[in-house]
Amino acid sequence: MDKIKNVYPDQNIEICIIRTGGDKFPASPLDQMGMGVFVKEIETALLQKRIDLAVHSAKDLTPELPKGLIIGAIGSRQDPRDVLVNRWNSKLTDMPENAVIGTSSPR
Repeated sequence: MDKIKNVYPDQNIEICIIRTGGDKFPASPLDQMGMGVFVKEIETALLQKRIDLAVHSAKDLTPELPKGLIIGAIGSRQDPRDVLVNRWNSKLTDMPENAVIGTSSPR
């Protein structure tokens, strides 16, 4: 939001936090919640003109946006690499055999 405020310093910008299905049910397996679980409520708010624009992670978008919505801009990326955090303080190649890996973004 800081970048938007810097580009449009004279605009009155209000942040509206929208809790999505993915936010409301964090214990539910994401692969069973359907597509758009982190964007459906945001897209609805845009289409109903309750908000004017939305900023969120592109990885959460569905392959096709609802009619009437477009991607108006893509911000500069931060470091896109994933990281490994483990309790053994080791590299992936040095982890124990049968180590269990948890992720919030299975790919």
